[in-house]
Amino acid sequence: MVAKQTVIANLPLDNQRTNTLKHTEALFSGLLESAPDAIVITDAEGRVILANKRLEQLFGYQREELIGQAIEILIPTAARASHIALRNDYTTRPETRPMGQHSVLLARKKDGSSFPVEISLSPHNTSTGILVTAIVRDITKRIEEKREQQRLASIPLHSPIPIVEIDTDYAVSYSNAAARKLFPELVERGLEHPLLIELRMIRKHFRDGNNSPVIRQLEIDGSVYQQHITYVTDIDVLHIYTLDITAIHKMAQELEHQARHDALTGLVNRQEFETRLRHAITNIPVDKGHALLYLDLDQFKVVNDTCGHSAGDKLLKQLTYLLQGKVRGSDTLARLGGDEFGVLLERCPLERAIEIAERLRQTVAEFRFSWEGKNFDIGVSIGLVAIEGTGNNLAEIMSAADSACYVAKDQGRNRVHIYAADDSALANHKGLMQWVPRIRQALEENRFQLYFQTILPLSPQQNKTNKCYETLIRMVGEEGEIIAPMAFIPSAERYNLMTTLDRWVVRNTLILLTTRATDITLCTINLSGQSICEKGFMEFVVDEIKQSGIDARRLCFEITETAAIANLSEATRFIYRLKELECRFALDDFGSGFSSFAYLKNLPVDFLKIYGGFVRDMVHDAVDCTMVKSINQIAHAMEIQTIAEFVEDDITLEQLTKIGVNYAQGYGIDKPGPYPAIEEHTFPHDRDEQKFL
Repeated sequence: MVAKQTVIANLPLDNQRTNTLKHTEALFSGLLESAPDAIVITDAEGRVILANKRLEQLFGYQREELIGQAIEILIPTAARASHIALRNDYTTRPETRPMGQHSVLLARKKDGSSFPVEISLSPHNTSTGILVTAIVRDITKRIEEKREQQRLASIPLHSPIPIVEIDTDYAVSYSNAAARKLFPELVERGLEHPLLIELRMIRKHFRDGNNSPVIRQLEIDGSVYQQHITYVTDIDVLHIYTLDITAIHKMAQELEHQARHDALTGLVNRQEFETRLRHAITNIPVDKGHALLYLDLDQFKVVNDTCGHSAGDKLLKQLTYLLQGKVRGSDTLARLGGDEFGVLLERCPLERAIEIAERLRQTVAEFRFSWEGKNFDIGVSIGLVAIEGTGNNLAEIMSAADSACYVAKDQGRNRVHIYAADDSALANHKGLMQWVPRIRQALEENRFQLYFQTILPLSPQQNKTNKCYETLIRMVGEEGEIIAPMAFIPSAERYNLMTTLDRWVVRNTLILLTTRATDITLCTINLSGQSICEKGFMEFVVDEIKQSGIDARRLCFEITETAAIANLSEATRFIYRLKELECRFALDDFGSGFSSFAYLKNLPVDFLKIYGGFVRDMVHDAVDCTMVKSINQIAHAMEIQTIAEFVEDDITLEQLTKIGVNYAQGYGIDKPGPYPAIEEHTFPHDRDEQKFL
């Protein structure tokens, strides 16, 4: 009876213990499953006996797959053997190992991938043996963040750019190796160091609400630095990045100098000269005005063409040195281009400007240029403009100076011409300028027309059926009137439009000769000195001839004697290139210029066109007749045929025939006219049949 009572009395206590145990198990299970880290419990043999949900998520296994498996299933294959040894050693000497006190390990997921983890180990002695609880934490993100921090930290650390941080007390709180190497006294000197000058003001700039970085330039011990200063609001520090831009700064200065100066002479160039002139125009003193000189060398092209560009360059350098010594320190001497110079005389009255201009002219006139045993006299034509009062503008003043210089050159060269608004010579020059827009408009509207004049064979040996002509150009006015070339050619020559006109003539002559005038045997085409010298014109002519398909032997290009001698090297090169295509050449107006037969040895021309001034009066002037005979005889001795120009009557034509001139041309044979009117002309060789138009 007593025993039964005792059992009954103990039943509530057993139930309470059972409930407590179940509650504890439930609590343990809940804590296990809600743990943020993976938890695994192994027995003394290293077999998994328990795993939580986080471990499933982390490794990709289901718990059923792990229970009973060796813990090495969660270790990379290569490390399993060493892990078994470590595990065995641990079971013999178990101890609690807190998280983070040991090296990082690699764990293996079900898919075979590895990832870094850190673990804590807790041993538990039980009646069945030791159990080990391992808490496993994935530290992939932490390692990546640490690596990123190390990477970012290494950027300023290893940067070649000096980087400095300034704290609230204006002390250097950080400086990288580059900063310490370049500025070893930086930390000690602090704000006294030139690198940190005016930082208080810059900090105030930021604290006043300005968030944009401050960029400034400093010069320290001869080197130039650019600073980029930013403000980190949260920690109230300044970050200063300093870049050594000494080389860049020097290069920028050199480029700026080159942009403003002429590379050959070192003088200021046209752009800089006009900038200074523009400033001077807007700042004219009440008591004194300014003056502008426009200089154009008179014989530069002779040196350039006969001796080459190296000689021309040396000439310009020598003259620059001489001219610099003849102007005031406040004056601006500039090379405006080619052989043209400008001098800006600031605060200089007209009388003084004239004295300086004359001194410059005399200096150039007395200069003798020597090159490889040859001596040259070089003159200069100078235009002078006084800059006074108001209402002046750059374009007008430059144009006035250029016009005055042109008049000085036109009146005989080697002189100074002073601009005056009522100057008749300048008025004539302005007249030339007014033709420029008319020429351009006529080109745009194709209002030019080809005229032709007969070149008549005189010698019996010439084929009487040959049709030879010279191509001429006329402008068609806006009202349809025909404008003679002497009205617009001087303007085209002065303002560099001749090459454009020559291109028009060449192209349209070739079109005519290959379409409507296929019966013309020989056609001469005039070329200007500008075209001979222009880069690209020679190849233009070659391309036009090839594209037209014309027999090049039907073409003869005329160059005046003056243009050929003045541009000897270019003319020679041009002639030889076109002769490769079998074109022929004529030297026009021979006798009007240098009249040096020596040049003919270097110019392989086929024809000499005897200067019309000799031909026109040869019947009545013995000297002119002798000149015609001499030119004809020497030309024939050099196997060059002759063409007499300005033949105006039958007596002159008869005299030329007796002398033995090969061809004749002039109003006594026919007047220039458009094609096809020239086809209606007859060209009899008997004196009685010759028509004069």
